[in-house]
Amino acid sequence: MIYIVDDFLDKKLLNKLNDSFLFNFEEIVRPGCTIHAKRPPEEFIKYMESKISILEGKAIESCLCGFRYSDGKKDTHWRIHADLYVDHTQRCVPERAGVLYMNDSPGELTGTAFWEYKKTKKDSINLKNINAHNEALNYAEDLSKWDLKTVVGHKKNRFLSYPCSNYHSKYPNITINPRIVCVIFYKFKNV
Repeated sequence: MIYIVDDFLDKKLLNKLNDSFLFNFEEIVRPGCTIHAKRPPEEFIKYMESKISILEGKAIESCLCGFRYSDGKKDTHWRIHADLYVDHTQRCVPERAGVLYMNDSPGELTGTAFWEYKKTKKDSINLKNINAHNEALNYAEDLSKWDLKTVVGHKKNRFLSYPCSNYHSKYPNITINPRIVCVIFYKFKNV
């Protein structure tokens, strides 16, 4: 299930982050792309975990949380993918991903796109099937292999949550004005 919550953060917190924290992103080279990211303070991660736990109706644990930046020159890949891996240690395997749009929309139709892989006619993947995952990744930049199913629009302070198994990407791949999001990958705690 995909769900959307508008006005997710307290406005004072959102403004404070935008005014005093969301700049000087670190360039991180990853296989197939370069991203610009920044790790949030631990108290912000705990805040996000608490808010999401309330939404989900059960306790969650974040596997990875960070702010991401892209614009017309930085992070311009489509990178259509499912979230099988979120960091090199893979100590925590996430079940869901969340995107919190931190700034005003950078353009006309921007946001998060969900895709169907034409070869399999599926919009998601079994995250334990590493071969199918890697095959789809070979076509992460080839739009002829994908059908666009929907785009959830970028709106400041909107939180979007979806299963990690869903094929997705940012939309579009290039925005002239900055796109700043907080991405959180999480799993449910067994209590």
